[in-house]
Amino acid sequence: MNESVKLLDAFTVLIEPIGRTFHDFKGGTEGQPIDSIFASPEIKVLQTGVDRRKVDNAHYPLISTLEIN
Repeated sequence: MNESVKLLDAFTVLIEPIGRTFHDFKGGTEGQPIDSIFASPEIKVLQTGVDRRKVDNAHYPLISTLEIN
């Protein structure tokens, strides 16, 4: 049986542009994201953001606040 689940992209709750999430240790925001968070229908995405405070690795961390019922 092939069941498909509709997933919500957590970026849909963002007001501002996402910008890139991979920065190759150089920083910056121009470009498209390559990282994602997806939630199943029973999980409500309350808030999502990209943490751009540090450039200690090649990707900016994605953070989402979720409500699980």
